[in-house]
Amino acid sequence: SLLQENLLIFEMTSSADTSLKSRIKELEDALKEREEQIEALSKVEGAFCVRPIKKVSRQSSKVNIVSFLPKTRSDRRRQIEDYCRDLVIDNDHISRMERGLRDAIEKGLDKEGHKNATVKCFPTYVRELPSGYEVGRFLALDLGGTNFRVVLMEIGENAKFEMDSEIFAVPKSIMSGSGSSLFDHIASCLASFISTRNIEDVVLPLGFTFSFPCRQVGLAKGELISWTKGFSCAGVEGEDVVGLLKEAIARRGDIKIDVAAILNDTTGCLMACAWENPKCRIGMIIGTGTNACYLEDIDNVGTWDGDNNEPKHVIINTEWGAFGNQGELDFMLTKWDREVDRESINPGKQLFEKMISGMYMGEVFRQ
Repeated sequence: SLLQENLLIFEMTSSADTSLKSRIKELEDALKEREEQIEALSKVEGAFCVRPIKKVSRQSSKVNIVSFLPKTRSDRRRQIEDYCRDLVIDNDHISRMERGLRDAIEKGLDKEGHKNATVKCFPTYVRELPSGYEVGRFLALDLGGTNFRVVLMEIGENAKFEMDSEIFAVPKSIMSGSGSSLFDHIASCLASFISTRNIEDVVLPLGFTFSFPCRQVGLAKGELISWTKGFSCAGVEGEDVVGLLKEAIARRGDIKIDVAAILNDTTGCLMACAWENPKCRIGMIIGTGTNACYLEDIDNVGTWDGDNNEPKHVIINTEWGAFGNQGELDFMLTKWDREVDRESINPGKQLFEKMISGMYMGEVFRQ
């Protein structure tokens, strides 16, 4: 009896030892599997998620790792990422560019620094924004790219208006020809527009939107500083473009137009938006080229040569497309930006414009 009892205890102990060893082996296997999974995570590239699946037994569970991107990158993908790395702009780039642009604007507004500033900040002599109650009939001419537009606008009461417009092309031969040929072409298109609307006998005021760097010396007088956007017409830089337009109209002798004002397209954008929203204070264009204008206090405009009567503010045409001409953007220029600039008709100029505007995006992509 005692022998049987001892044998029974021995069998129970052996069974417990076997069960314990089996459990230890099971835990060791599970631990090894986890370590392999953790090691595999360090080799996975891209996004992944880890999620538990149903338990295999009461004591253990398995983990399933699902990768949603390839675990290895192909040589082609690595090459594309290497090419595109320079095109990624981070917060440091933005912060540095913002500081540089602020400094350039302040320099452009300063009487002493203006001459050497890349962002010229020209006063436009437009000092009042629309009230929203203007009425009348007006012509508008918008020249700023490979096409230009003539508009007949009739503004009525209660902010109602009717607009009739026509787009005319500027042939490449004219874009690179003489200044007289350009303005004769514009005058011819104006005459055609007026004739088809039967308004030859009416003298209407015309607003001339001239979207190139221009130094204004009055509301209806502006001197072209330099051509951009693919134009290179001879005999225009340094000249009053309103005067050249008036001369071309006079040469025809068949239309009468009162050129009342010259303005940049950004100024026109600001004025048009302010007519609908009186809180608007900034106009910005990102199209064939790029530019911005804003309403500034006269006291902050060192280059202001007008009176100081009310209203004491004026719209400033920044001409920020030239930002970077003095190396301010060299820290973020890519090899493609440099190539586009090198192959352009005005190397070293309008760097900011060449980086972001429509005139150059196709070539940047082709590069």
